[in-house]
Amino acid sequence: MQKWGTSTILIESGYLPGDPEKQNNRQLHFAMFLEAFQNIADNQYLFESLHEYHEIPFNQRRAHDLIIRGLKYPYQDKYPVIDVSWQRTETFRSDYRKGYYKATISDIGDLSTMWGFDEFDATQYDYVEGKILKGAWKEMQHMKVIDIIRSGHSWILAKSQPEQEAASNLPLQVILHERDFKNDIKISRNPGFFLQQNGQLKVYIHNGVKYDLQELANILGDKTLADFY
Repeated sequence: MQKWGTSTILIESGYLPGDPEKQNNRQLHFAMFLEAFQNIADNQYLFESLHEYHEIPFNQRRAHDLIIRGLKYPYQDKYPVIDVSWQRTETFRSDYRKGYYKATISDIGDLSTMWGFDEFDATQYDYVEGKILKGAWKEMQHMKVIDIIRSGHSWILAKSQPEQEAASNLPLQVILHERDFKNDIKISRNPGFFLQQNGQLKVYIHNGVKYDLQELANILGDKTLADFY
């Protein structure tokens, strides 16, 4: 809108859990503007103190989109217990008409002083690294997405370029070159992995979002890879 020359007011207010599109915040902002305009029209703002405003604490980077706590991560033949957090940022496609969220690991270690909009206790689960499915796109495009995920895959290496960009809600990462397969847990990476319990995959972590595999199966149904393009 600013590129159009439209005057804008930027309101930095974060978002509420379960509302990444900030629909609830928009309602709060509308009510806030009504109240502000009424106070301006009635000159009530002249009698308001700025004390409460200056008491608002400065932002601190303690909030994350997702925190997995108590993860037993295999490292050099040992299993240190760590917390892992993700931050999601909105990115736009090449035509700038549609946006999607891309997550990266924001912190690793003891995150007991941090909090997440979504948190999960992984102390009773085992870490399972996501695998990469390789093949020609024409051969894979009719595979059911949930079958790919249930077989332990979180990445797809396509030997040929799909005709269109994948939809942002495809719960798999699609790459064209094996050098782009970076699935270890490190800062600024975006790995896909599973949490296993009693030998069964129960939880899937993809793009900074935690999925219960049974719930994900209900959502995906019989959708194939081609359905997301």
